[in-house]
Amino acid sequence: MPEIKKFEPEKIHAAQKLLRALQGKDCRKSLNETLLMLSGGIQAAIEKGYSRRAIRNMIAEAGVVISTTSLNNFLNGEQKNNLPKKTKEASAKQETARRQNTNGRAGEHKGLGR
Repeated sequence: MPEIKKFEPEKIHAAQKLLRALQGKDCRKSLNETLLMLSGGIQAAIEKGYSRRAIRNMIAEAGVVISTTSLNNFLNGEQKNNLPKKTKEASAKQETARRQNTNGRAGEHKGLGR
């Protein structure tokens, strides 16, 4: 009968520690993922009065080089996505009403005055 292998707790803990410390082979993040990870700090800097350009420059000093346009696009998109659902629905209704009003006399009752 084959011998059953047994391992000392110290060796098991050392292996666990080694495995926990492993990083992914490619830990790089996309631009959007990076901005999502930084969004809390970016918003805090904006609230403290820093301009978007200054924030971009600070991020670049840390090695994360992004364009001001990318930062602006992200922040503008994030602001739209952070609107409460009711506000989004109201905006959609207002846009629909506006379109109807530009396409003729929407809202008039058919059959009246004809």
